[in-house]
Amino acid sequence: MLWPSLVPIGWLPILFLAMVLCLRKGPLMAGCLFAVIWLSLLFHCLFMHQYAEKSQQIEFKAQIVSLVSQNRDWISFDVRVINQADQYAFFEALALNNVQRYYRLTWQKPDKIVIGQTWLFSAKVKGISSIQNQGGFNQQKQFISQHIIAKGRVKRAELLSHSMSVRQQVIDALSPTLAQFAQGDILQALIFGDKSGLSAIRWQQLRQTGAGHLVAISGLHLSVVFGLFYAIMIGLSRYAFSWQHLGKIQLAMVIAALFTFGYGYLSGFAVATQRALLMLFLLLIFSLIKQFSHHWDRLVYALFFMPMQLAQ
Repeated sequence: MLWPSLVPIGWLPILFLAMVLCLRKGPLMAGCLFAVIWLSLLFHCLFMHQYAEKSQQIEFKAQIVSLVSQNRDWISFDVRVINQADQYAFFEALALNNVQRYYRLTWQKPDKIVIGQTWLFSAKVKGISSIQNQGGFNQQKQFISQHIIAKGRVKRAELLSHSMSVRQQVIDALSPTLAQFAQGDILQALIFGDKSGLSAIRWQQLRQTGAGHLVAISGLHLSVVFGLFYAIMIGLSRYAFSWQHLGKIQLAMVIAALFTFGYGYLSGFAVATQRALLMLFLLLIFSLIKQFSHHWDRLVYALFFMPMQLAQ
C-alpha cells in the first residue's frame, strides 16, 4: 500500500544485520525491520516466475480451488499451482513450495470441473495489472491479496485426478435442495462461498443495494456462526451439566469454535476467512489459559501471526 517497490534481495542481509544490532537497545526498530524483511521475502517468493503483461503459453499442473463465475460458454475459476520441485534449484523450490500461488483462469466450453480436481493445463497467461487512476478500483491489489499472480485462458487440459474433497461432496449433495428456493443462489454463496450460481442480474441487485460484500465470507459471517452456537451451547449447558459457570463457558467456546472452523472449511477458507479464524482462535486461546491481555497485546499477536499465515 505504501512502498513504491519491494526491497531488493541483496539488501535483505544488510537489513537482517541491522535488525540483530537493534534487538537490545531498539526492539521497536528491530520489529519494524523484521516486518520489512519478512514481507519482502514473502512477496519475492510470490512473484517468482512472474509473467509479463504480454500473454505467453505455458504448461502447468494445478488444483481447482474455487469456481468464480460461469455463463453459457465460459467458466472462470481459480487454481492452486502445484510446483514440481525437481525442476528448480533447492532454494528456488523451497520458496515456491512454501508460498501458495494461484491463477485466475477462463475456459471456453470446458469439461465438467469440480473443486478438488487436479489438471495439467496448457494456457496463455499474463501477469496481473491494473489502471493506476487515483480513487479507482485496484484490481492488482485485490488479486495479489488473494495470492492470484496471473490470469490466463485455457487452451488444452488433461484431467490427472478426480478425487473430490469433502466440501465438494457436501456441495453436490445440498445444491439440488438449495436450487428449489427462490434465493438458493445467495444461500449457496453464503454457506459454501460459491458465487458461480449468481447471475448478472443478481450481482447487479447486490451492488445496487450495497449488499455485495455479504457474499464474501469474512469475519462478520464467522462471528455470527460463533455467536449462534455459543448461545445454543450455553442454553443447553444449563440443563445438561451441573458444572461451575466458568467450565460451561469454556466448553461452549470450544464447541462454537469447532463449528465455526467447520463453516470456514465449507466456505472454502478464503484469505479473509483465514484471517478471521486466526483472530478468533487467538481470543479463544487467551480465554482458555486465563491470561489477561490488553487489546493492544492481542493486536500485536495478530499482526505477528498474520504474515506467517499469509505465507501459506
